[in-house]
Formats: sequence, C-alpha cells, structure tokens
Amino acid sequence: MKRPLNGEKRREVGMQLFQECASNWRRQAVSSLSFGEKLPANVYDNTVLWKCKQSERDKTLGITENCQIMSHSIFRLHSYSMRQAIYCTLLDTMPVRLSIDATGSVMKKIKRSTQKILSSHIFLYEAVVSNGAYQTSVTQMISEKQDTFTIFSWLTLC
Repeated sequence: MKRPLNGEKRREVGMQLFQECASNWRRQAVSSLSFGEKLPANVYDNTVLWKCKQSERDKTLGITENCQIMSHSIFRLHSYSMRQAIYCTLLDTMPVRLSIDATGSVMKKIKRSTQKILSSHIFLYEAVVSNGAYQTSVTQMISEKQDTFTIFSWLTLC
C-alpha cells in the first residue's frame, strides 16, 4: 500500500521537484534497489509528484484559485523581440501604416479538466507596421478572449 504524501514531506518533495522532473525524482528514489525488488511505499506515482509540484509552485507564486476553468478563463500571451521593441519606439517619430490580423487556425483548443471541457477558439493576433520602404511585425498576441478591451490593452503596451 502506498504511503500518502502529506505535511512536511510533501513540501520537501515539492521543493525538490522545482529543480527536476518527476521521473528523475523517482529514478533517484529507486537507484539503490536491485532489479526485481518491490518499490517501497515512499516512491510515489508520477501523478502524485506532478500534483505535489503544482501545489508547491502555486503556493510560491501566490495562486489561490483552484478552479481550473476560472483560473484559465483569461488566456493571453504577448511577445516582443528586441527589434520589435525598437520599432515600437519609432512609431511616434515617423508616419507608418499599422495593420492587424488574427487567425484561429494556428492553435488547438485547450482541454481544461478531467471532463475534457474545451476552451474557446485561441487566436494569434499579429500587428505589422509598414511605410513605403519597409514592412515589419511589431507585436503578437495569443488570446482566448476576442473582445475590444483585450485588443486595446495589447496595443497600448506597444
């Protein structure tokens, strides 16, 4: 019978898992065993170790929302390269044309729970500036939300 991973041991294992993956932790835990020996009760399944790592990471980051649907209901990712950041600063100094496009065919929907609830469509937004001499991408956003405020917030970052 497996021993539960609770209390101080759970915290200790969670901190160790910050530095490595669950399979490596298990490999180290059984390194002293010979082939054919039974696993001791304190060698936990990967699912237990993953949950332990997640709960320790949540504690460290101050995440208190346990509902998977609510914690992922706002999904947004912005990215900028150094070159794009430089072009964003130039937008105020020269006349350029800004074009924005979005596509929903780049990413699959995310499964959010054990009931396999799917997210909304996830769109990749791309903003491109151009003048007569050049054209370049200045920012991208991956977002599940397709509302005006989300797009406005993204564009005000640049």
